[in-house]
Amino acid sequence: MPAGLSPEMGTEAVLVPAARVEPDVDPRSAPGRARSRPAARPPTLWLSEVVVGALVVTLGVVAWMSLVLAHLGAHSLGGVVALSGVVLGAGAVWLGTGRRRIPVRLDRTGLAGTALLAGLAAVMFFPGFHYGASDKDPGGYIEHAMEIARTGDYAFTDPASDPARIRAVEMASPGARLPGLWRHGTDTIVPQFFHLWPALLATADDLGSETGVGGETGLASTAPLCGLLAVCALALTTRRAVAAARPTPRGEAAGLVAGGVAGLLLATNMLEVWQAKYPTTEISAQLWFAGLLLGLVVALTTGWAPAAFLAGVMAGIGFLDRADDLVLLLMLAALGAGLVAVGRFDRRSAAFALGLGLVLPHALWQAYSPAAAHHYAAANHVPGLLAVGTLVIGMFAGAALARRWGPRIGPALGGRFGVARTQRRAGAVILALAAGLLMLGFLRPRLFGADYAWFAGQGRRRTFDEQALDRLGWFIGRPTYLLALGGLGLVALRRWSAPLWIVATPTGLLLALYAWHTRNSTQLMWWSRRYVPTVLPGLLVLVAVAVGAALMALGARRWTGRLLVGAPALAVTGGLLGFFLTTSLPLRHHDELGGSFAITRQLAALAAPGRGIFLWPRQPCCYSATDLFAGAVWVGRGQLSALLPADRTGWPAYVGQFAHGFPDSPVFVIGAGTTRPDLPGRKLTLARRFLTTLPLWEMSDTARPDHAVGVPVDFTVWRLAG
Repeated sequence: MPAGLSPEMGTEAVLVPAARVEPDVDPRSAPGRARSRPAARPPTLWLSEVVVGALVVTLGVVAWMSLVLAHLGAHSLGGVVALSGVVLGAGAVWLGTGRRRIPVRLDRTGLAGTALLAGLAAVMFFPGFHYGASDKDPGGYIEHAMEIARTGDYAFTDPASDPARIRAVEMASPGARLPGLWRHGTDTIVPQFFHLWPALLATADDLGSETGVGGETGLASTAPLCGLLAVCALALTTRRAVAAARPTPRGEAAGLVAGGVAGLLLATNMLEVWQAKYPTTEISAQLWFAGLLLGLVVALTTGWAPAAFLAGVMAGIGFLDRADDLVLLLMLAALGAGLVAVGRFDRRSAAFALGLGLVLPHALWQAYSPAAAHHYAAANHVPGLLAVGTLVIGMFAGAALARRWGPRIGPALGGRFGVARTQRRAGAVILALAAGLLMLGFLRPRLFGADYAWFAGQGRRRTFDEQALDRLGWFIGRPTYLLALGGLGLVALRRWSAPLWIVATPTGLLLALYAWHTRNSTQLMWWSRRYVPTVLPGLLVLVAVAVGAALMALGARRWTGRLLVGAPALAVTGGLLGFFLTTSLPLRHHDELGGSFAITRQLAALAAPGRGIFLWPRQPCCYSATDLFAGAVWVGRGQLSALLPADRTGWPAYVGQFAHGFPDSPVFVIGAGTTRPDLPGRKLTLARRFLTTLPLWEMSDTARPDHAVGVPVDFTVWRLAG
């Protein structure tokens, strides 16, 4: 697949120039007269890449093995450690044998820079949010993770759905007992979303409990760890891609500068800091994307096929994590078909396909099996398996036919696009198209007006899609678009370098796709999350390419270059960094819904483990006690929750069903404030009052949220007597 490209079209890969200079006779010179040229050093890996890459792969394997065991109903910390150890050990033996070995180069500067970036990311990202409520996606992931850690299974049985106990349990919506808790069949609950992230969180919960730091700390620390590794991996990807585009000592220095800029900007951006603290899949998806890019760039620049294999594994794990990654897989399939058509599908391409094929069957089962996440995939308009399979087979069949009936096409295209003039012309077209689309995106409100769509349960509302680029610019700064366009210009108008195109291509295509229609909530901290896995890091890498090239002028001998190019680039970098820090630093001390874990723990403590019945009233959206805690108490803490009927006159009979259906369990009824639930003929005693405020970051559709507000929590738990 992508690894079949050469690092520079029409040239062989040269990673780093040799430090020594060897004489070489120029045939055009006089006899005996020698000129010097750098001797090519054999392809190597930097030690910083080995360390970060090993950590990314290890976390990916742990996440995958956590999901394998959860899908088998056998998740446990010991099982995950043992199975992951076997897989990683086998992989290490495989990589360390025969022709698969590759020299590793000690790069003290790279190690020091990576350590500094990791330290900065740790300061910005840790601690993560202690999000123990069940109102939105993060709460759904957390409660599912706690359920997997407790039971070992991704699915569980709902006792209240047994008609022998309760004639007809109340449903939050058709097919869902509570929001996000979808009923499969008669009594089996499979929480919505793909299951890789909660399975990894479950392992973190187990690890935190076993090490004494606490399961809740483990849950809150997983997203920041993913963010930290993603920053380091993307910085190293940028470094290698830039260095490979210009294989000279100056190119290697430019790679270090660009990688440092990319990591610095990403670690301080508000969206990155938010998602690195927020326990949803965006930051883990970014990590798998970063691992994919790093593996591909290493494979392209060194020719090392195992790097392409690991990149394929990362691509498959990404699809296990998020349905959105199917788009990325289709892009890679199209690229692979193109390589087949032009005769560039080599051993690295085969290695990538093998790595992807190792994970893909599991990912397809999860996405399309009714026993797993098929209902979620269908609800989110993921194309069916038949459609996807037909498309991929059609692409490769067409590529094979083109290769069979037009054997000269590949060499002809390779020769044509290996010419610098052709590359510049094609690059100019690509750059003009990107600039035109960018301009169209900003002019879209004036040209087409406001955009509307139907939202489930909310009717026809504005999507703000026509303002997508502007709204994203509130978080990344409008100059970022121009700088990224400048970076694309350096990629497109210079000698083409496949490693840089590997980063630029998905960034541009996915930005256009998501800006056209975000398919998300209009609330900005929620709306912006779709750009974080791929678009945000890609844009900042392109910015780093442009700024890094300009910053290299600071080392120029002529003062004009330092003043006219280097100094403005330094000022731009400082201004962008200052803007990012101004918006992200307030998040360092924010803890979204912090304290919610304590509330659910105290609620669960009102009954013996697994014995309590909590009945919740239907309350208006949003952030009511029912929204926040009903699912968390049930799925997260193991006590059973159910909704009360909308018709209050039916409460006494309904509560009576639970009292008779679960005779050995205490029944608790939740009341708003100090209001005593109206249950004629039933005696209630006060069990506990909850009165507090939980921190919540401001939500807005029309301005960048910049401060925290409070969510009032005021409810009383009443115990049914007798």
